[in-house]
Amino acid sequence: MEPKTTLLKNAVEKGDLKTVRTLLQKNRDLIKEPLLLHIILSLHSYEVIDLCHAVITAGCICGAKNEKGETPLHLAARTNNLILVEMIVENSMRKENKNIPENASININAIDNEGKTPLHVAAATTCAEPSVVKYLIQNGASIVSIDNNGMTPYDYAEKLKHFAKAQLLNIEEEPETDETHTYDAFNFEVSYPDQSPRKERHSDNVKWSVIVGQWKNATTKEQKWVKKHLSVLNPNVRARMWECFTHATSTKAVHEEYLKSFSEGSKRISPEILKEIRMNLNVFNDHRVFIEGRGKYKLERLVVSYLYDETIGDESVELSDEERNKKIKSVVTPSLCKIGGLLLCVVGEDVAFSLLRQLRSDKYSIGNFLDIEMPETLFIFPRLFKIEIAILYDKLSAIGFELNYFITWFADLFIDVFPVRLVIRIWDYYLYEGKDVLYIIAINYLKYLKSDLMKVTSADEAYALIETVSNKLSDSFITSLLKEKIEKSTLQTIRSNFKNHCYFKAQNQKIITI
Repeated sequence: MEPKTTLLKNAVEKGDLKTVRTLLQKNRDLIKEPLLLHIILSLHSYEVIDLCHAVITAGCICGAKNEKGETPLHLAARTNNLILVEMIVENSMRKENKNIPENASININAIDNEGKTPLHVAAATTCAEPSVVKYLIQNGASIVSIDNNGMTPYDYAEKLKHFAKAQLLNIEEEPETDETHTYDAFNFEVSYPDQSPRKERHSDNVKWSVIVGQWKNATTKEQKWVKKHLSVLNPNVRARMWECFTHATSTKAVHEEYLKSFSEGSKRISPEILKEIRMNLNVFNDHRVFIEGRGKYKLERLVVSYLYDETIGDESVELSDEERNKKIKSVVTPSLCKIGGLLLCVVGEDVAFSLLRQLRSDKYSIGNFLDIEMPETLFIFPRLFKIEIAILYDKLSAIGFELNYFITWFADLFIDVFPVRLVIRIWDYYLYEGKDVLYIIAINYLKYLKSDLMKVTSADEAYALIETVSNKLSDSFITSLLKEKIEKSTLQTIRSNFKNHCYFKAQNQKIITI
């Protein structure tokens, strides 16, 4: 160990703030000592806050772990000192501070060797004061993380009878707020409640309610009525109808499987993937579930549960954690978060989990749309586009338009393409009819844009036109998107060619391997 490093550690242990500042000013390399902040936080001295401020502003490493896997934030959370916690979080994330290098940043959901996050530690302190817990939650700490003992932060707070903390950490508890919100029929916030919004066009609620109750035994006449009126499906029964269309269920068994999948997934899915999931939870912020409820945490629980459940597969074939994480990485996580968020806007957690399971079937093939390579869509859509609107296909190709741009529409099932109310209408049809309706919608939308797209002179102009028009559409536009049908034989032929393509590709790979 170098003498100057020893001097710094001795000064820290003695609480000699003046010497610490002097050494740091004259020797910038000293700040690179990985466990410097850990040493300071382990001291029992009134100088701790000043010492922390000195080394953090100088750019010390805030994300390093000690032999127990603890970060400085874990240690600060254990003290239940809000000033220390704020200092570490805010200073390490403050990009405008030029002294702070990139590796000084922290992961607020970092786990130690016991699987505990700083929020677990804060929830488990003997002090019942909830300010640290509240601050960590406000800054992105996950309340649904599970440690190696199978405990969430809420479990620790409840065990200690720290009810103020437990209320903040309970995923089923709606956070208290003084704000008032006004929502439309889709449960999205209305920005200007004083202005009378347009009347939503919905079909007879009573008729829908009757059909929901007897869907399993619905007559041909009733099924035809549903198809005819699907474009004006009443929001009051949408959740129930989505369950009927997909045969999703909300039973005690499903709930237990859901929680088990989340518990196992939290332990066995890699921290990198969990971090990516948490970075993509910021969806549908104007919906009641995400404004008034614990939307983000419910979404995290849903996505983790689905990814783990997706990789279980045949129970006779046990995947290693490495194999499981490799398989999970083939899923487009941002798209799954958007799709999961949309489901939570309409149905409850258990039903959303059950519904996602049903979407794996060949009727919906959601696995293809979430696959990072999207092989089926990449094969089918360009060919269908060329058959149905050849003149527009040739025009866009000629101006250098990237035709794979349209493939992104399918990655999150139009969530990033159209306004959300229209997307929900599209999902009514997707869940009722299956995956082919998505291709019909995409082709009919391009037919709608055809006359304007034929006039553009550059690819950039075409991109701008599509996005401008898309953002202005209302949910009633669903009737235009389904105005024309595509011959079933056309899609069947292309899909058959795709299967042959996959077969010959697999055979060639076998030959190469041999």
